[in-house]
Amino acid sequence: MPVRSATSVPKALAQGARALWRMLVTVRNHRDAAIFLVARSFYVDGMTAVLLFTGVYATGVMHWGALEMLFYGIILTILAVLGGFVGGWLDARLGPKRAVQIEIGMSLLGIFAILGMAPDRILFFWHYNAALHAPLWNGPFFRTLPEWVFLLIGFSNAVFITAQYASSRTLLTRLTPPAQATDPLVVDLDRPLDVPMLARHAGLSERSFYRKFTEATGKTPAHFVETLRLDAARALRIGLVEEVHDTHAALFEAAKELARRIAANPPLVVQGVKHVLNAASERTAAESLRTVALWNAAFLPSHDLREAMASFMEKRPAKFEGR
Repeated sequence: MPVRSATSVPKALAQGARALWRMLVTVRNHRDAAIFLVARSFYVDGMTAVLLFTGVYATGVMHWGALEMLFYGIILTILAVLGGFVGGWLDARLGPKRAVQIEIGMSLLGIFAILGMAPDRILFFWHYNAALHAPLWNGPFFRTLPEWVFLLIGFSNAVFITAQYASSRTLLTRLTPPAQATDPLVVDLDRPLDVPMLARHAGLSERSFYRKFTEATGKTPAHFVETLRLDAARALRIGLVEEVHDTHAALFEAAKELARRIAANPPLVVQGVKHVLNAASERTAAESLRTVALWNAAFLPSHDLREAMASFMEKRPAKFEGR
Protein backbone atom coordinates (compact mmCIF):
# COMPACT_ATOMS: atom_id res chain seq x y z
CA MET A 1 0.00 0.00 0.00
CA PRO A 2 1.32 3.50 -0.77
CA VAL A 3 2.36 5.69 2.15
CA ARG A 4 -0.15 8.42 2.94
CA SER A 5 0.91 12.04 2.93
CA ALA A 6 1.25 13.73 6.32
CA THR A 7 -1.03 16.54 5.13
CA SER A 8 -4.60 16.09 6.30
CA VAL A 9 -7.54 16.42 3.94
CA PRO A 10 -8.86 19.66 5.55
CA LYS A 11 -5.39 21.22 5.38
CA ALA A 12 -4.96 20.19 1.74
CA LEU A 13 -8.37 21.69 0.90
CA ALA A 14 -7.46 24.90 2.70
CA GLN A 15 -4.16 25.16 0.81
CA GLY A 16 -5.94 24.61 -2.49
CA ALA A 17 -8.56 27.22 -1.66
CA ARG A 18 -5.90 29.78 -0.77
CA ALA A 19 -4.01 29.11 -4.02
CA LEU A 20 -7.24 29.48 -6.02
CA TRP A 21 -8.09 32.72 -4.24
CA ARG A 22 -4.62 34.17 -4.93
CA MET A 23 -5.06 33.35 -8.61
CA LEU A 24 -8.51 34.99 -8.76
CA VAL A 25 -7.26 38.09 -6.96
CA THR A 26 -4.25 38.58 -9.22
CA VAL A 27 -5.78 37.55 -12.56
CA ARG A 28 -7.42 40.95 -13.05
CA ASN A 29 -3.92 42.44 -13.18
CA HIS A 30 -3.08 40.26 -16.18
CA ARG A 31 -6.10 40.79 -18.41
CA ASP A 32 -4.49 39.71 -21.70
CA ALA A 33 -3.27 36.40 -20.30
CA ALA A 34 -6.66 35.68 -18.70
CA ILE A 35 -8.60 36.42 -21.89
CA PHE A 36 -6.24 34.26 -23.93
CA LEU A 37 -6.53 31.32 -21.53
CA VAL A 38 -10.34 31.43 -21.74
CA ALA A 39 -10.26 31.69 -25.54
CA ARG A 40 -7.66 28.94 -25.83
CA SER A 41 -9.76 26.57 -23.73
CA PHE A 42 -12.50 26.87 -26.35
CA TYR A 43 -10.57 26.76 -29.62
CA VAL A 44 -8.11 24.04 -28.59
CA ASP A 45 -10.97 21.73 -27.62
CA GLY A 46 -12.76 22.74 -30.82
CA MET A 47 -9.78 21.87 -33.00
CA THR A 48 -9.40 18.50 -31.29
CA ALA A 49 -13.07 17.86 -32.01
CA VAL A 50 -12.46 18.74 -35.67
CA LEU A 51 -9.82 16.03 -35.95
CA LEU A 52 -12.24 13.50 -34.47
CA PHE A 53 -15.15 14.72 -36.61
CA THR A 54 -13.09 14.37 -39.78
CA GLY A 55 -12.66 10.66 -39.09
CA VAL A 56 -16.39 10.23 -38.45
CA TYR A 57 -17.16 12.16 -41.65
CA ALA A 58 -14.73 10.02 -43.66
CA THR A 59 -16.39 6.78 -42.57
CA GLY A 60 -19.98 8.01 -42.64
CA VAL A 61 -20.01 10.19 -45.77
CA MET A 62 -16.96 9.18 -47.80
CA HIS A 63 -17.61 5.49 -46.94
CA TRP A 64 -14.00 4.73 -46.06
CA GLY A 65 -13.24 1.37 -44.47
CA ALA A 66 -10.64 0.25 -41.94
CA LEU A 67 -7.78 0.12 -44.46
CA GLU A 68 -8.40 3.64 -45.74
CA MET A 69 -8.69 5.01 -42.21
CA LEU A 70 -5.47 3.25 -41.16
CA PHE A 71 -3.42 4.86 -43.92
CA TYR A 72 -5.18 8.19 -43.41
CA GLY A 73 -4.26 8.13 -39.72
CA ILE A 74 -0.62 7.22 -40.38
CA ILE A 75 -0.17 10.04 -42.89
CA LEU A 76 -1.94 12.54 -40.61
CA THR A 77 0.45 11.60 -37.78
CA ILE A 78 3.47 12.36 -39.96
CA LEU A 79 1.99 15.64 -41.17
CA ALA A 80 1.11 16.63 -37.61
CA VAL A 81 4.85 16.63 -36.89
CA LEU A 82 5.28 19.01 -39.83
CA GLY A 83 2.69 21.27 -38.18
CA GLY A 84 5.07 21.85 -35.28
CA PHE A 85 7.70 23.16 -37.73
CA VAL A 86 5.11 25.31 -39.50
CA GLY A 87 4.04 26.82 -36.17
CA GLY A 88 7.65 27.62 -35.27
CA TRP A 89 8.30 29.13 -38.69
CA LEU A 90 5.22 31.37 -38.49
CA ASP A 91 6.08 32.37 -34.90
CA ALA A 92 9.56 33.48 -35.92
CA ARG A 93 8.42 35.51 -38.92
CA LEU A 94 5.03 36.91 -37.92
CA GLY A 95 4.91 36.58 -34.15
CA PRO A 96 2.82 34.05 -32.22
CA LYS A 97 -0.35 36.16 -32.14
CA ARG A 98 -0.51 36.55 -35.92
CA ALA A 99 0.56 32.93 -36.33
CA VAL A 100 -2.35 31.69 -34.19
CA GLN A 101 -4.79 33.86 -36.16
CA ILE A 102 -3.57 32.46 -39.49
CA GLU A 103 -3.57 28.87 -38.24
CA ILE A 104 -7.09 29.08 -36.85
CA GLY A 105 -8.26 30.77 -40.05
CA MET A 106 -6.79 28.05 -42.24
CA SER A 107 -8.35 25.38 -40.01
CA LEU A 108 -11.77 27.03 -40.32
CA LEU A 109 -11.41 27.07 -44.11
CA GLY A 110 -10.56 23.38 -43.97
CA ILE A 111 -13.65 22.61 -41.87
CA PHE A 112 -15.87 24.44 -44.35
CA ALA A 113 -14.25 22.63 -47.29
CA ILE A 114 -14.73 19.21 -45.68
CA LEU A 115 -18.46 19.84 -45.31
CA GLY A 116 -18.63 20.28 -49.07
CA MET A 117 -17.14 16.87 -49.84
CA ALA A 118 -18.92 13.63 -50.79
CA PRO A 119 -18.11 10.66 -53.03
CA ASP A 120 -20.03 12.40 -55.84
CA ARG A 121 -19.31 16.06 -54.97
CA ILE A 122 -16.25 18.28 -54.60
CA LEU A 123 -16.42 21.51 -52.57
CA PHE A 124 -20.23 21.83 -52.67
CA PHE A 125 -20.64 22.71 -56.34
CA TRP A 126 -18.54 20.34 -58.48
CA HIS A 127 -20.51 17.15 -59.11
CA TYR A 128 -18.47 14.06 -59.87
CA ASN A 129 -19.61 10.77 -61.40
CA ALA A 130 -17.06 8.04 -60.73
CA ALA A 131 -18.55 5.89 -63.50
CA LEU A 132 -17.59 8.51 -66.08
CA HIS A 133 -14.00 8.96 -64.91
CA ALA A 134 -11.11 6.52 -64.91
CA PRO A 135 -9.50 5.77 -61.52
CA LEU A 136 -6.62 8.06 -60.64
CA TRP A 137 -4.50 4.98 -59.94
CA ASN A 138 -4.89 1.21 -59.69
CA GLY A 139 -4.37 0.93 -55.93
CA PRO A 140 -6.81 -0.62 -53.46
CA PHE A 141 -8.07 2.71 -52.10
CA PHE A 142 -8.19 6.48 -52.74
CA ARG A 143 -8.98 5.91 -56.42
CA THR A 144 -11.28 8.88 -57.11
CA LEU A 145 -10.72 12.64 -57.30
CA PRO A 146 -13.11 13.46 -54.40
CA GLU A 147 -11.14 11.13 -52.15
CA TRP A 148 -7.86 12.84 -53.05
CA VAL A 149 -9.33 16.30 -52.47
CA PHE A 150 -10.65 15.12 -49.10
CA LEU A 151 -7.16 13.80 -48.27
CA LEU A 152 -5.53 17.13 -49.11
CA ILE A 153 -8.04 19.04 -46.97
CA GLY A 154 -7.42 16.64 -44.09
CA PHE A 155 -3.67 17.02 -44.48
CA SER A 156 -3.99 20.81 -44.37
CA ASN A 157 -6.10 20.60 -41.23
CA ALA A 158 -3.57 18.31 -39.54
CA VAL A 159 -0.72 20.74 -40.28
CA PHE A 160 -2.48 23.93 -39.20
CA ILE A 161 -4.28 22.49 -36.17
CA THR A 162 -1.00 21.11 -34.83
CA ALA A 163 0.69 24.40 -35.68
CA GLN A 164 -1.85 26.35 -33.62
CA TYR A 165 -1.19 24.06 -30.65
CA ALA A 166 2.50 24.99 -30.86
CA SER A 167 1.93 28.70 -31.51
CA SER A 168 -0.59 28.89 -28.66
CA ARG A 169 2.02 27.67 -26.21
CA THR A 170 4.48 30.26 -27.50
CA LEU A 171 1.89 33.03 -27.20
CA LEU A 172 1.05 31.98 -23.66
CA THR A 173 4.70 32.31 -22.61
CA ARG A 174 4.73 35.83 -24.09
CA LEU A 175 1.59 36.81 -22.15
CA THR A 176 2.60 35.21 -18.85
CA PRO A 177 3.62 37.84 -16.26
CA PRO A 178 7.43 38.02 -15.98
CA ALA A 179 7.35 37.60 -12.21
CA GLN A 180 5.67 34.23 -12.67
CA ALA A 181 7.58 33.08 -15.72
CA THR A 182 11.21 33.93 -15.01
CA ASP A 183 11.91 32.91 -11.41
CA PRO A 184 13.78 29.62 -11.71
CA LEU A 185 13.73 28.98 -7.96
CA VAL A 186 9.94 28.63 -7.70
CA VAL A 187 8.89 25.15 -8.81
CA ASP A 188 5.23 24.06 -8.58
CA LEU A 189 5.37 20.30 -8.16
CA ASP A 190 1.83 19.93 -9.46
CA ARG A 191 2.98 21.15 -12.87
CA PRO A 192 5.65 19.88 -15.33
CA LEU A 193 9.14 21.30 -14.82
CA ASP A 194 9.59 24.11 -17.32
CA VAL A 195 13.07 23.35 -18.66
CA PRO A 196 12.75 25.77 -21.62
CA MET A 197 12.03 28.64 -19.19
CA LEU A 198 15.01 27.69 -17.01
CA ALA A 199 17.22 27.52 -20.10
CA ARG A 200 16.11 30.98 -21.22
CA HIS A 201 16.79 32.35 -17.74
CA ALA A 202 20.31 30.88 -17.85
CA GLY A 203 20.91 32.26 -21.34
CA LEU A 204 21.47 28.79 -22.81
CA SER A 205 19.79 26.58 -25.36
CA GLU A 206 17.63 23.78 -23.94
CA ARG A 207 20.22 21.20 -24.99
CA SER A 208 23.16 23.09 -23.43
CA PHE A 209 21.25 23.75 -20.22
CA TYR A 210 20.26 20.09 -19.92
CA ARG A 211 23.84 18.92 -20.49
CA LYS A 212 25.48 21.43 -18.11
CA PHE A 213 22.90 20.83 -15.37
CA THR A 214 23.32 17.07 -15.61
CA GLU A 215 27.13 17.36 -15.54
CA ALA A 216 27.00 19.64 -12.48
CA THR A 217 24.49 17.68 -10.40
CA GLY A 218 24.73 14.14 -11.75
CA LYS A 219 20.98 14.15 -12.35
CA THR A 220 18.57 15.46 -14.93
CA PRO A 221 16.58 18.58 -13.91
CA ALA A 222 13.41 16.54 -13.42
CA HIS A 223 15.15 13.86 -11.33
CA PHE A 224 16.90 16.51 -9.26
CA VAL A 225 13.61 18.15 -8.29
CA GLU A 226 11.94 14.81 -7.62
CA THR A 227 14.79 13.72 -5.33
CA LEU A 228 14.59 16.89 -3.28
CA ARG A 229 10.86 17.43 -2.97
CA LEU A 230 8.83 14.32 -3.67
CA ASP A 231 7.92 11.25 -1.67
CA ALA A 232 6.32 8.16 -3.17
CA ALA A 233 2.78 9.03 -2.12
CA ARG A 234 2.92 12.52 -3.60
CA ALA A 235 4.51 11.22 -6.82
CA LEU A 236 1.63 8.76 -7.16
CA ARG A 237 -0.99 11.39 -6.39
CA ILE A 238 0.18 13.92 -8.98
CA GLY A 239 0.74 11.31 -11.68
CA LEU A 240 4.53 11.15 -11.92
CA VAL A 241 4.35 7.40 -11.31
CA GLU A 242 1.58 4.90 -11.99
CA GLU A 243 2.26 2.42 -9.18
CA VAL A 244 3.96 2.31 -5.78
CA HIS A 245 5.14 -1.04 -4.35
CA ASP A 246 5.99 -1.99 -0.78
CA THR A 247 8.99 -4.24 -1.51
CA HIS A 248 11.76 -4.55 -4.08
CA ALA A 249 10.45 -8.00 -4.99
CA ALA A 250 6.99 -6.64 -5.80
CA LEU A 251 8.55 -3.82 -7.81
CA PHE A 252 10.70 -6.32 -9.75
CA GLU A 253 7.69 -8.52 -10.58
CA ALA A 254 5.71 -5.50 -11.77
CA ALA A 255 8.64 -4.40 -13.92
CA LYS A 256 8.89 -7.86 -15.50
CA GLU A 257 5.18 -7.87 -16.28
CA LEU A 258 5.49 -4.45 -17.91
CA ALA A 259 8.49 -5.69 -19.92
CA ARG A 260 6.44 -8.65 -21.16
CA ARG A 261 3.64 -6.34 -22.31
CA ILE A 262 6.11 -4.09 -24.11
CA ALA A 263 7.85 -7.06 -25.75
CA ALA A 264 4.52 -8.23 -27.21
CA ASN A 265 4.47 -5.13 -29.44
CA PRO A 266 6.23 -4.84 -32.83
CA PRO A 267 10.01 -4.70 -32.17
CA LEU A 268 10.47 -1.82 -34.59
CA VAL A 269 7.85 0.24 -32.75
CA VAL A 270 9.42 -0.48 -29.36
CA GLN A 271 12.86 0.50 -30.67
CA GLY A 272 11.44 3.64 -32.27
CA VAL A 273 9.59 4.75 -29.13
CA LYS A 274 12.71 4.25 -27.02
CA HIS A 275 14.86 6.17 -29.50
CA VAL A 276 12.32 9.01 -29.70
CA LEU A 277 12.04 9.27 -25.90
CA ASN A 278 15.83 9.35 -25.53
CA ALA A 279 16.03 12.03 -28.20
CA ALA A 280 13.37 14.10 -26.45
CA SER A 281 15.40 14.12 -23.22
CA GLU A 282 18.70 15.00 -24.88
CA ARG A 283 17.85 17.31 -27.78
CA THR A 284 15.95 20.47 -28.57
CA ALA A 285 12.24 20.38 -29.43
CA ALA A 286 12.95 20.89 -33.15
CA GLU A 287 15.50 18.07 -33.23
CA SER A 288 13.10 15.78 -31.36
CA LEU A 289 10.33 16.47 -33.88
CA ARG A 290 12.68 15.62 -36.74
CA THR A 291 13.49 12.32 -35.01
CA VAL A 292 9.77 11.49 -34.70
CA ALA A 293 9.22 12.27 -38.39
CA LEU A 294 12.16 10.08 -39.45
CA TRP A 295 10.97 7.10 -37.40
CA ASN A 296 7.38 7.45 -38.63
CA ALA A 297 8.52 7.57 -42.24
CA ALA A 298 10.95 4.66 -41.79
CA PHE A 299 8.24 2.42 -40.36
CA LEU A 300 5.86 2.81 -43.33
CA PRO A 301 7.59 0.28 -45.67
CA SER A 302 8.24 -2.28 -42.90
CA HIS A 303 7.06 -5.89 -42.90
CA ASP A 304 5.61 -5.45 -39.38
CA LEU A 305 3.25 -2.68 -40.55
CA ARG A 306 1.93 -4.91 -43.32
CA GLU A 307 1.55 -7.75 -40.82
CA ALA A 308 -0.32 -5.46 -38.40
CA MET A 309 -2.75 -4.45 -41.15
CA ALA A 310 -3.22 -8.01 -42.35
CA SER A 311 -3.81 -9.40 -38.85
CA PHE A 312 -6.32 -6.63 -38.16
CA MET A 313 -8.25 -7.34 -41.36
CA GLU A 314 -8.10 -11.13 -40.79
CA LYS A 315 -8.91 -10.83 -37.07
CA ARG A 316 -5.94 -12.96 -35.93
CA PRO A 317 -2.93 -12.43 -33.65
CA ALA A 318 -0.07 -10.63 -35.34
CA LYS A 319 3.33 -12.31 -35.92
CA PHE A 320 5.93 -9.57 -35.85
CA GLU A 321 9.46 -10.19 -37.13
CA GLY A 322 11.18 -6.92 -36.40
CA ARG A 323 11.75 -5.93 -40.00
